[in-house]
Amino acid sequence: MGKYEQNLPEQPSKRTVKLYNEGVMCGFPLPSADYVQENINVHELLVPNDVSCFIMRAVSISMIYAGILPGDYLIVDMSKKPCNHSIVVAVVDGGLCCKVYRSEKGRVWLESAEAKPICVTGWEGQIWGTVISSFRRVDRYLEPCVPIVHSHSAI
Repeated sequence: MGKYEQNLPEQPSKRTVKLYNEGVMCGFPLPSADYVQENINVHELLVPNDVSCFIMRAVSISMIYAGILPGDYLIVDMSKKPCNHSIVVAVVDGGLCCKVYRSEKGRVWLESAEAKPICVTGWEGQIWGTVISSFRRVDRYLEPCVPIVHSHSAI
């Protein structure tokens, strides 16, 4: 069994969290409205197929232009065949990489903004699957909260 051939871990139990139907402005506040809510199963939203999906972490900056930052979680579906401009996880030269898949005139390329495209036509490597979504924990990017102290000077 090769380095990247392994059994997928057991899937966790499915839980739901509340989804507020009201959007949130990322600037000026939205006038208040009735906040209608429903339950949404995050697992079903992000992982459509328990059998063929797995999660990996991005560890480099080469896919920033595609909105993938270092530390992001990538949800990869092994059953989804890549098409032009799909983001894929592949084994190249014995290592894993996340690249944009491109097929043109019978040739297949893996691309990123950081490096020359890799031609994989006739290639004996392996595309593990297509990245179907990504997510990140934003609280890990924030500095520790420091209280803001206002000083009032007399004029």
